[in-house]
Amino acid sequence: MQGPPSVTYPAGAQQAEYAALALLAVAWALGLALWLALAPDFVAPAAWWASLGAGSGLLGWGLWRLRTPVVGELVWEPLPAGARRRSAAVRGQWRWFSPAWRRGLALSELRCVLDLQGLLLLRWRSSSGLSGWLWLERAQNPGQWRVLRAAVLAQPQP
Repeated sequence: MQGPPSVTYPAGAQQAEYAALALLAVAWALGLALWLALAPDFVAPAAWWASLGAGSGLLGWGLWRLRTPVVGELVWEPLPAGARRRSAAVRGQWRWFSPAWRRGLALSELRCVLDLQGLLLLRWRSSSGLSGWLWLERAQNPGQWRVLRAAVLAQPQP
């Protein structure tokens, strides 16, 4: 059985990350406002102030982190016809290309954690022990989206 064709897809979906961060910030702010409104005698308990400080710090870190998003390319390279396979499940190799890995980092595992049809959240691991997360959006390359999803979803999931 032959696997999906080769595909190269850009990664680093900043739109989705900003939307997720904005949603979390709004939910956190509404929760704090509700907590303060229900506090007896309109006095904020110490835990409220701790949550305000921690949440503000995390929100600031998130905004700082979004200023330098992970940008690269995720590449699926199928094995050539007639190539020897290590096992029946191996049909090719995932590679990650970025400014840090210009020659490509071979990924030993790529797992789909969240599939929202137009957005994929992937967890990857390399054979050297490195790991990371990737957001992929259909809007980044609509013409290759189906091929990418086919390649990702054809992977055996642990």
